[in-house]
Amino acid sequence: MKHTPSRAALAAVACLGLLFGGLGAITPAGASFTDAATAAAQLNWNRVWNQQLKPKADRRYYTKAKSNRRYYTKRQTDSTFYSRTESDARYETRHQAYRGTYFISGNGAGSLVSDSISYGATLAVAPTAHYIRLGDPVPAGCSGSASAPNADPGHLCVFEANAVNVGPRYVTDTTFAPNTATPTGAYLFATVAAAGNGYYAGTWVLRPGGSVTVTNSRQAPSLGRVGAEIGR
Repeated sequence: MKHTPSRAALAAVACLGLLFGGLGAITPAGASFTDAATAAAQLNWNRVWNQQLKPKADRRYYTKAKSNRRYYTKRQTDSTFYSRTESDARYETRHQAYRGTYFISGNGAGSLVSDSISYGATLAVAPTAHYIRLGDPVPAGCSGSASAPNADPGHLCVFEANAVNVGPRYVTDTTFAPNTATPTGAYLFATVAAAGNGYYAGTWVLRPGGSVTVTNSRQAPSLGRVGAEIGR
């Protein structure tokens, strides 16, 4: 029956081989192997371990005490940090922002000047919509300006940058109630105030507040035929 030596036995043989080889190297010429074996037997093996072998091992590995001082234990980690499930349940996911620009014009007093915003995505619920006229204070839920528009989750903010010869401007859903929107988009509308041309222009930003289904990941959201971008 074939006998396979254990790893410990092989390690012991290897260590003895290295030791005897070292002793042979320092044994004066003519000294016998018996003398080398006798010298090895007289070695303080505890000292060899503590002074030569153990320090090398300690430099490669942390002791349990060092590891506990350096790293959190599982119990400490569980009590200090949220798991992914706990974090997802506690905090709302911050969605990317959808941004775009608009320029809408018309001619003739009383003429309707309108266009539509399409997010390029379907929201779980319609956002709270705001139309911020030039010079008006920025309402809660919106931040920034026409040149750098931003919104809180669940808000659509339409910033006006310019308006000439137009009456009141609104953002609305299909009921044409001011400051409303749908889960897929909204409408901007106004009327030309007097004879001649009238127009209004600016930027908009939407940040979803719940789940989002992207209608077409390759198609940016838009205002009518004007392109837009998706960002943070």
